[in-house]
Amino acid sequence: VIMDSHEAGAQNWTPGFEQEFLRRKGYDLFSYLPAMMGYIVGSVAETDAFLYDLRRTVADVISDNYFGTLQTLCNKAGVDFTAQATGNGLSLVADNLQAKGRVQKPQGEFWAKHIHGSYDIKEASSAAHIYGKRIASAEAYTDAKFSQSLAELKNLADFAYAAQVNEFVVCASAYQPWLDKYPGSTGGGRHYCLNRNNTYWEYSRPFWDYQARCAGLMRKGMPVVDLCIYVGQNPPVKLLTYRLPEIPEGYDWDVCT
Repeated sequence: VIMDSHEAGAQNWTPGFEQEFLRRKGYDLFSYLPAMMGYIVGSVAETDAFLYDLRRTVADVISDNYFGTLQTLCNKAGVDFTAQATGNGLSLVADNLQAKGRVQKPQGEFWAKHIHGSYDIKEASSAAHIYGKRIASAEAYTDAKFSQSLAELKNLADFAYAAQVNEFVVCASAYQPWLDKYPGSTGGGRHYCLNRNNTYWEYSRPFWDYQARCAGLMRKGMPVVDLCIYVGQNPPVKLLTYRLPEIPEGYDWDVCT
C-alpha cells in the first residue's frame, strides 16, 4: 500500500478529540475553545500555551491514530506500507518526522527539477534511522520530461542516494492503454515519461540495473551519521533544508524533533 502526500485541507477537530486532548494534556480544553477562534483566554501567555498543546495534540493524533492505525491494518493484512507522512505541503498540523516514524517505510519525494531544498527525502531517511526502519523510500523523478536524458536523471538518483534513500517509487505513468497514441497517457497533463512510449525506453535497462544495485547495496549497511539537528517540536514542523545552519563539508546529518 502506497500513500501519497496529504494534499487537502487541514482540520483541528474530529469526533472524540476532546477526550484525546484530556488524556494527553491532562486538562479540559472546553474553556479554551474561544482561543481557537482567535480570542485571548486568560492572558497571551496562557493562550499561546494552550494553542501549543492543541497543535501538539493534533500532530500526535495524526501520527498515532491515522498513520499508526493504517500501519496496524496493513500488518494485519500482511502487506507492506509506505507513506509520505504527511508530505511537503504542510497541509496538516503535523510533525512530519514523527508521522514518518509510524509507518513501515517512511517516504519522501524528489522531483526531476530542484529549485530549492525543501524536498523531504532527508526527512524520510532521518525517520528511518531514528525509528529503526530498514527502508527509506522516495517518490522519484516526478515531472521528468521527455527532453531529459537518463544521465540527468542519474544525477538526481545519486543526490537521493547521498541523502540515504534506498528505495525509489518511480512517478512514471507506467500504464499505457493505447498502442497507437504517443506520448500516450502522461498523468493528466503532467510529463510522466518513464514508460514504453519514451524513445530511450528499450535502452534504459542499465539505468534501472544501476539503481537496483545501489539500493540493494545500501540496504546491506548501517547508517553512520555525524550530526543530529533538532528542528523543533512546535507543529506544523518539517525539514526545510534551506533553513538549516551551515553544515561543514564532509559531514552527514539527520534531523530530529
